[in-house]
Amino acid sequence: MSRKPRLRDYAAGSLVSNSPAWLLSLVVPYLRAKTGEIFTALILFFTVMAGGVLSGYLVARRAKSEYVKCGMSTGLFSYALYAIFLTISGSRGSALEDILSITGFVVGGAVGARLFEMRKL
Repeated sequence: MSRKPRLRDYAAGSLVSNSPAWLLSLVVPYLRAKTGEIFTALILFFTVMAGGVLSGYLVARRAKSEYVKCGMSTGLFSYALYAIFLTISGSRGSALEDILSITGFVVGGAVGARLFEMRKL
């Protein structure tokens, strides 16, 4: 078990956390048309948070200490990857979607790392 997660671990964690968000981004225009902006934003938030929890848990397993810090770093890296993906694909949303996605990734990563810390103790 390594002392600190490597950049490769953070990149793998961010890809794991982004996969549900990328799949959801394919249906966001349909959801907006059928359910409205707020409900779509809530679905995005909980999807992003679930991916953040999973990646925070997985990356925290590679660390020997400072689990929550690793989870939050994973969340920030995940948001950066998500923002790059949305910019390249041309489907950038509103400021509300950006705030909810960065909050979901960071909080989800911290929660996932905390879950691993509690399980380990």
